[in-house]
Amino acid sequence: MFFFLLFFGVAGTVGFFVGREFLLTMGATAMKNSLREVAEIAKSTGTYAAECRKKGIVELDESSIKSIQLRFTSSTEYQIEVVCRQFSLDPIVVKEDKLPQFVTKVPGFGGVIWGQALSGVAVQSFGKAKSIFVEDEAIAIGNLDDVTGSLSPVTSCQGQGFTCCPLETTIGQGRSIQNVNDCSANCFESCVRRPIILSLSTQPFFDLKTREVVVNKGEQVTVAYVTDFAGSKKLDITIDFGDGETQHMSEFSGDTVHQYNCAQTSCRYDLEVTAVNENGIEAARTAITRVTVIVQ
Repeated sequence: MFFFLLFFGVAGTVGFFVGREFLLTMGATAMKNSLREVAEIAKSTGTYAAECRKKGIVELDESSIKSIQLRFTSSTEYQIEVVCRQFSLDPIVVKEDKLPQFVTKVPGFGGVIWGQALSGVAVQSFGKAKSIFVEDEAIAIGNLDDVTGSLSPVTSCQGQGFTCCPLETTIGQGRSIQNVNDCSANCFESCVRRPIILSLSTQPFFDLKTREVVVNKGEQVTVAYVTDFAGSKKLDITIDFGDGETQHMSEFSGDTVHQYNCAQTSCRYDLEVTAVNENGIEAARTAITRVTVIVQ
C-alpha cells in the first residue's frame, strides 16, 4: 500500500511539472506566433500608413506610423496594433487574441514594441514564468530577468495586470506603476477598502459653498459626523477642532460640542475629522472632512 501511494504521489508531482511546462510552452508559442504577425506587418506598412493619414496626418510617406506593438488589455487578452504618430492613444487594432487557458501575463508588463530596442513580456502558469521578447527585430524566449526593465507600450492599468484604486474609497497595496494611461497615480497590484467619512456637519450650519461657519466668541458649536466603516470592526475617530484641542471617539457616527474662543478681533480655525480602522488604514481627507470655523 505504501509503495502504491508513493507511486501515485510521484506520478502526480511529475505530471504537474510536465503539465505546467506544457502550458507555458503553449503560451510562449502563442506569443511568438503573434509577434511573427507583428514582424510581417512591419515589413509592409503602406496600408496602415494610409489609415493613419485618414485620421488627419498629412505626410505622404510611411513616417506617419510611430510603432507596431502587441499590447495587453487584460491579464489574458491582447491586441496587435499599429500606432499612428500623432494619435498614439488611438491605435489601429489589427487583431485581437488571448493566451491559452491557465496562462496569464505577469503583472507589470504592458506588451511588446517591435524594433531594435529590447521589449518583452512575461507569461506565467502555476507559479512559473517565461519571457518572450524582441531585440534587434529578433524574437526570443527566455527568463523573467531577460525582460525586466524592457521597453513596454503605454497601456491601461488593467492591461498591466494591476488595478485602479479609487483614492477616495480604497488604498493601493503592493507594487505600483505609473506608465499607464488611465490612473497613473493609483495603479496598484491590489486595493483595500478604506473607511469613508460620509458627512461632517455643524450647528450652527456652515455655508455649503464656502464650507465656513461664523460663530461668536464663547459660542458652542455642535460637530456631527457619519462614516462608512467599510467592514472595519472598529474606528478611531479624531476630531481636530483647529484651536489646539482634539477629541477621540470610536462610534461609527456621533456628535460632540465644542466652545471656541478668540483673543483677537477674529480667528479662523480649521475643523477636521479623520478616521483610522484597526489595520491603520485612514479615510481619505477630502473637502467633506473639513470645515472652517470663523470666530468673531
